[in-house]
Amino acid sequence: MRKIISFMHISLDGFVADPNGEMNWTNINYEVRMMNYEFCTLRNIHNS
Repeated sequence: MRKIISFMHISLDGFVADPNGEMNWTNINYEVRMMNYEFCTLRNIHNS
């Protein structure tokens, strides 16, 4: 059985989207992208 790794933004109250259903409050900057890239690279995880 394989493991599933999920990476997503979520607010402290448990919501993903704002009251209007938008996700414009998330900010995926260079640092977050590099952390995700390194995480996946070290674990040999590839997007398919």
